[in-house]
Amino acid sequence: MAMLLHFSQLLGYVVPIAGWAVPIVLWQVYKDKLPGIDQHGKAVVNFMITMLLLGFVGGLTVCFGVGIIVLILVAIFGVVCPILAGIRANEGGFYQYPLTIQFLK
Repeated sequence: MAMLLHFSQLLGYVVPIAGWAVPIVLWQVYKDKLPGIDQHGKAVVNFMITMLLLGFVGGLTVCFGVGIIVLILVAIFGVVCPILAGIRANEGGFYQYPLTIQFLK
């Protein structure tokens, strides 16, 4: 289930709201039923919020030229990191998303 929690972020590339809603719903439904899901869910939410903030900053700084690089990096991180986290979760481990602000502890 932890693997699906991480991979569900990628649904946002198919259905925009699903990339946010599905991971949060999965986390809330299974956090008390399955051990470790709470830790994975918090990591996913922290990552999503951080990517949203970085995307916002990138969007604001596009006119300076730096924003395009930031947006490209956010897009790459938004695909690669959930895949790596899902693979690690499938192996029974935990993946600490890089450059993520810890809003939820």
